[in-house]
Amino acid sequence: MKADACKLKEMLINREVTSVELVSFYAKRCYEIGRKLNLLTGEYYKEALAIAKIKDEILDEAIKAGTTDKLGLLHGIPMSIKDHVSSASQLLTYHR
Repeated sequence: MKADACKLKEMLINREVTSVELVSFYAKRCYEIGRKLNLLTGEYYKEALAIAKIKDEILDEAIKAGTTDKLGLLHGIPMSIKDHVSSASQLLTYHR
């Protein structure tokens, strides 16, 4: 899938794709490519899928209400963020 964040958002709002499908697509790529290149310190796909499901439900409600413009710019779009902030029970790439 070749799409920037704006295109992904458009696809989500038009329901051409769901957030769950996006997470699944990118998780598969991370499993296939990311592990070979050692790109991630932790994999939280179960958590990401649970969040994606909630985001899809919120988007469905916003579509029905005509309030998709009120959603965050990256609503439902999966991303990976460098772990410079510690979180409970998650691995970090740095040591304090």
